[in-house]
Order: sequence, then structure tokens, then C-alpha cells
Amino acid sequence: PAATGTITPGGAAVRVTTTSAGQNARLTFSGTTGQRISLVVFNVTIPSSTVHISLPDGTPIASTFVGTGGAFIDAQTLPATGTYSIILDPQDTDVGTASFALYNIVDVKGTITPGGPAVTVQTTAPGQRALLTFNANGGVFEPLFDAESPIISDALNHASIIDGIRLCKAQRFRYE
Repeated sequence: PAATGTITPGGAAVRVTTTSAGQNARLTFSGTTGQRISLVVFNVTIPSSTVHISLPDGTPIASTFVGTGGAFIDAQTLPATGTYSIILDPQDTDVGTASFALYNIVDVKGTITPGGPAVTVQTTAPGQRALLTFNANGGVFEPLFDAESPIISDALNHASIIDGIRLCKAQRFRYE
């Protein structure tokens, strides 16, 4: 039988142990549609294994190899509300322990002023992003960005912003 337990996004780390060849470990957690999570696997004594995060219906949404150095699954956006599973699958006859930290990811948001003072942002979880916005018109883009600059912008931006991005030849990434 699998070693089982529960884990909470943003809660305490959970340690699991497998004691016989072929035994998996399964941790479950409650997730909601649109929630973002990331996973860190650490303090691993199992030489070789795979970890999967699976949807409530059992379909894997993310997986990675885990060695004794641990592993990280970057931020995943949960597509449905329900009980998700984290499955540790040791290879061959490997047994041992691993600790899991499941993070609830909430991006840090703020504003910055072009030409103004620096803004300090602090992230507190692996996979968390810092998103800073600023007000500008099309003529501001050329002195700030070049063809190698990525700009993330709203699909509904005013035409002057879209034109400014085009004029400076920056890479535009749109979100809806």
C-alpha cells in the first residue's frame, strides 16, 4: 500500500517515507479553480524517483525527476476545484524519505514610475512573480525599451500603448 497523508498549500512541510520496493507515497490537498501552487521536494534520501501533481480525476498536470538533491515544480494554475494528489514514485527497489513543501502562490503587485525612485518588491514563495505597472504614453517606450525587451501588456490596452510597443520594437506578450 502507498504511504498516504495530506498537505496544505501554504502550510507546514510534510515528510513521507517508503519502506518497501514498489511502494509509492501519495499526499492530497484541496485546490480551487484558478489557484496557483508550486512544490518543493527536499531532504530526499531516495536515490531516484518521479513526483507528479495530479488533477482530481487522476490526470497528471506536472511531473519531474527527483534525486537526493530534491526537485521543484514551478507555479501551476489549478484548472478545477477538488482534491489533488502529489504522488512520489520511487524507481526500482529504491526506498527512503522525502519532504514536501506546497506553496500557495499569490503574485506581488505594485506600481513604479519611469524615471522615479527604485521600487523594492519581496517575493515569499518559489514561483511567485512580482508585477509592476506604470503609466505611460507611446513616446515613453523608445527610450526605455529595445528589441530585446519583453513587455507584458493587457490585450485591451489603448492603441497608443500598442503603437509605442511596436515603435520601440520590443517583444510584446499579451494577457487576457
